[in-house]
Amino acid sequence: MLAERLLMNEKKFLMNGVLRETTNGPVLTGNRCPKCEKVYFPKVDFCPQCFEEQLEDRDLSRRGSLFAYTITRIKVAGFEPPHPLGIIFLPDDKISILAPLIIGANEKLDAGTEMEIVIAPLWTGEDGAVIYGYKFRKCEVRDR
Repeated sequence: MLAERLLMNEKKFLMNGVLRETTNGPVLTGNRCPKCEKVYFPKVDFCPQCFEEQLEDRDLSRRGSLFAYTITRIKVAGFEPPHPLGIIFLPDDKISILAPLIIGANEKLDAGTEMEIVIAPLWTGEDGAVIYGYKFRKCEVRDR
């Protein structure tokens, strides 16, 4: 665990506070409204649903199912084409998130494919620093 934290601390991340390492692997951190139970990612300052201001931090599910995906063919921010993006539904959290995907060169994904979060390089900055973030890939292990 200490080695994992040290490794994560050495990497340069796109955004702070949205991703953390656990003993089971990386998780996204969102928040949850205790009043209406709506979950948000990324975190919000108050619940837009019921206007509650005291939200609880929440680790989101590491796995979800692919709703849909596309492959962009133009450069977006630092992402070089082709760049796959998908909508991942996290059933335990009852939310969908947009995330970069890892897809093999000849791999086809179907709606409903079980996906898992990983820490991965996103791009290399102009200064040569590799920028890391989260991506989703097809699950390697079927158990939850």
